[in-house]
Amino acid sequence: MWKSLIFGLVCILSVPFAIAQNEDHVMGGKFSKHIEYNLIWPLLSSKDDLEKLFFGDFNAPLEFFYEHSSNGTLSAFRVVRDTLINFYMLESKCVSNYKEAVAVAHNKYPWPASGYQTNKDSIDLINKQHKERLKKFDEELAKLSKVESRTIAVSDLFAEKLYEKTVSVIDNFKARGYPLTMTGGFWVTFRNIVDDEMWSLKIQEPRGNTLKLAKICIKILEESTDTGQLNESMYIQLLDDF
Repeated sequence: MWKSLIFGLVCILSVPFAIAQNEDHVMGGKFSKHIEYNLIWPLLSSKDDLEKLFFGDFNAPLEFFYEHSSNGTLSAFRVVRDTLINFYMLESKCVSNYKEAVAVAHNKYPWPASGYQTNKDSIDLINKQHKERLKKFDEELAKLSKVESRTIAVSDLFAEKLYEKTVSVIDNFKARGYPLTMTGGFWVTFRNIVDDEMWSLKIQEPRGNTLKLAKICIKILEESTDTGQLNESMYIQLLDDF
């Protein structure tokens, strides 16, 4: 009897965690989540040099960034409303020479040799060197990058549904378990204006709902940059499905 009760309790307790695993960022990569004022000047502090390369002129209601070092992809899109024609526009951009630019930037700013360290002062120094090198690397990569762009009109239904889903995913984001320790892979950043605030969520190797939304946004990027068109009905259905 006790075994049955214990088994039943385990099953009950495991249900919420199973749901969480499907929805939350469970044992994925690193992430950072920011909520700050939506400032025009100075520009949003959470935007790095590569993100400003794409959309540094102003903060759009919806922005998405995608970087995949393994397959040589650096691209982004934003959705804004054109007040002259009163229509939503999707502007997508990609770096056409990403692999070449990364190679040149890496040769100029290689990773500093560190070795195995146990002394705190040595570890702190190495971490400082890595941060300084990464900042210089990103600045150089931004200078070398050749950006191509496309702009297409999209419907109110598509733009507003994508915006609402992105806001919901950022707002309800939960990370659980232990983070994966990895280098490379792919990074995504979701960003929205919400009233007077700017919300942003940057994730390495997302899981759960963030991965579902990332896949949709990456597909939007690929189709818009390759063809200059969008199968809106397909994306609306995908957004409705989770």
